[in-house]
Amino acid sequence: ETGIWPIVENGVLFPQQQNTPIEVKLERAGTISETLSKNYNIEYPPMDGFSQYITTIATEVGTFSTFEVYFKLNGKIQSRNSADKTQVQIEFATKNIDGETLFAIDLGKPEVSNLGETDCQEVTSGQEIYRMIGYGSTAVTSPANILIEFENNYAAAGAKEFKVLIPGIKTPETSNVLLRMQIIHKSYNSASNKWVTIQRMPRKSIFFTVPKTITSPTSVSVSPTITPNIVGATAVFQVAFNLPINLLEQSHDRIILKAKTFGFKAQEDGAKHLTNNVYSHKETSWYEVKLNANISSVSPYTLTITDFINGQYVIPDGVEFQIDIFKNTILRASYIFDKTAEALPNIIVASITPTTNLVANEPQKYTLFLDPYNLIPDNGQIVIDLPTTFQGLKPNCKVKTGLQDASCDGVNNNSILIGNFRRHEGVEISVDFEVSNPASVGVTQYFKMSTYTAEGGFLIDRNTQAFTVTIVGGLNFVDVKVLDILRSPRAFCGGTRGTVEIQLNLKSELKFSFTAGQSDKIKITFGPDWDPPSGELICYFNDPLTSFTYKGTKVKSQGCIWDKATGQAIIDVTEELNFTASRNIQLILTAKNGDGIYVPDQPGLRWVELETPKKEKAYIEAIIPPCPFSQFFPDQLIWDSGEAVSYTHLTLPTIYSVQISVVAVSLKKK
Repeated sequence: ETGIWPIVENGVLFPQQQNTPIEVKLERAGTISETLSKNYNIEYPPMDGFSQYITTIATEVGTFSTFEVYFKLNGKIQSRNSADKTQVQIEFATKNIDGETLFAIDLGKPEVSNLGETDCQEVTSGQEIYRMIGYGSTAVTSPANILIEFENNYAAAGAKEFKVLIPGIKTPETSNVLLRMQIIHKSYNSASNKWVTIQRMPRKSIFFTVPKTITSPTSVSVSPTITPNIVGATAVFQVAFNLPINLLEQSHDRIILKAKTFGFKAQEDGAKHLTNNVYSHKETSWYEVKLNANISSVSPYTLTITDFINGQYVIPDGVEFQIDIFKNTILRASYIFDKTAEALPNIIVASITPTTNLVANEPQKYTLFLDPYNLIPDNGQIVIDLPTTFQGLKPNCKVKTGLQDASCDGVNNNSILIGNFRRHEGVEISVDFEVSNPASVGVTQYFKMSTYTAEGGFLIDRNTQAFTVTIVGGLNFVDVKVLDILRSPRAFCGGTRGTVEIQLNLKSELKFSFTAGQSDKIKITFGPDWDPPSGELICYFNDPLTSFTYKGTKVKSQGCIWDKATGQAIIDVTEELNFTASRNIQLILTAKNGDGIYVPDQPGLRWVELETPKKEKAYIEAIIPPCPFSQFFPDQLIWDSGEAVSYTHLTLPTIYSVQISVVAVSLKKK
């Protein structure tokens, strides 16, 4: 009867096909007792000869199995987004004509809704497919189906070859029944709003159900290992167990690894993307080992999966796995293992701007950038914890990039909650927020951040040491005059040499000692891109109460050295001046031969660090202007901008005030 299949009495009629009368006569003892004459449908072209099949790895009742389906499609294939899309229907009968219950109407997948996406992967052509469960009913004529549609269009040049694996289908609970299945190739006719059958594989006998031999797995006091055991990481999975029988390659023999703990899912569907022909199935959390070599019975046998993708979030107390071993479609061994160790959250790469000019106690607008290792599921949550020294977090933070329709709220003064969003794959997330900086200066504690699932609030990624920022003292705006100097005149701006002047108000008393090397020191770190004079470095102290100019008191420090590697000047205090607390002291760094200290040639902001033996530390904002001179004559200076020189200085928290400026020059004719 190849190529001819009768229409079921109460089935679907395909009116576009021709009907042909066929007469059936029933003869008893040489006498015709009954004659049936009926029109039968001349069916659609069958799929190429023997180029289609359906197999199962399990024939025992009530057993979860993988079905392998192979077929070829003639003609063009239209994508699922096309008006006249192509569909392949794999039929699973729910009841036979004898009234026996066969496959469940949901195929044993109650967690998947009708027409919901399910596991099914194409493993031959590499074509991208979309797969759904079509629920059946308990009627003979209403089977359950796996429906396959295609993500791309394919031209009508020859037959297209496909092989799909459908895991997690539960075999019928009824013993000793024959299961017949078929494959139907359809195309949707958008003009008539009807499905049109193009080809079909006739119903074939696929397998005969048999009673179970193993009703429950054997517990094994062994924990599988996952290395590294980090959420979403590519790892090596290993577990040892007794292999009681020989298994053959290129057969129905299989080793199935299943995750039994709710919530664990293989994160990728993979067609031999793992070693040793291991197929991973995301929704069912199966890893199916289709042997590429014979395996002899051995104890223990170690299963190793080298491209194992770990779970998608932290499951408390670890994951329970089960191994099922099939030989000739019969379950021959089943083991359930102790739980794995709990996985660690993966990392979040993060940064923040700005990182300079962060002034104590001042309101500050920040932009935080974060890139989690794992995707955050829709409606998940991001929690960002600022150091507790930050206060007054504004509630109206804003997600700029990386998430769609995200809510963002500042709570409890220093936490940011982001939720109700859709995650964009591969796009960095950026968040704007405003908060008051800490009152204390120096390096803050670490910013922390975590991501969580929507359902259950399970931890995904975390970074408890994302970054710190450095807080400096409040700003004090001072106009610095252009001063006369006695030594060789030189314009002091970026890329030149000159004299550095620092005015400080000490918080604690500094003391001079007659014992060599025992005097208190002031350390000033300019940085390695500042250079000392070519000759001797000269360090002077002035008492502004006596004079604020170089023509007044100049007390030279007997200890004045420059560490070129670090760009640090170390200056001993002097006997002549009283370095008591709250005293204003002026410090001048110049050169004996007059060439002075070299300032970096790139204009802009530089941070200079000042430290005393009292563990007092401050950061001084040194603004280096571009050279303002277009010409330099003995009798005048011509400024490009025509404006007065003005610099911004910092008032330091540990030293009451510090001013640093560069000294430009003005020459006068004698």
